[in-house]
Amino acid sequence: MDGGFRITVYEPEVAILKVPHMLKDDAISLLGSVDRVAGRPCKVETLKTSGTIKTLKDMYLRNESVARKTWE
Repeated sequence: MDGGFRITVYEPEVAILKVPHMLKDDAISLLGSVDRVAGRPCKVETLKTSGTIKTLKDMYLRNESVARKTWE
């Protein structure tokens, strides 16, 4: 990884980003500022951060979204 964000899992209502630890707060702020995708209003909410992707998959992909988009 070159120090940037990378989408590891993406489904219509679920996304897991791999982010260097030092950029975690920047990533959360960036996601929170998203209000449109492809011209459509949306809201991106960060529900959890973790040191491992496996933890997020086990906790959220079977039950809820890790990042939830609400289309208006």
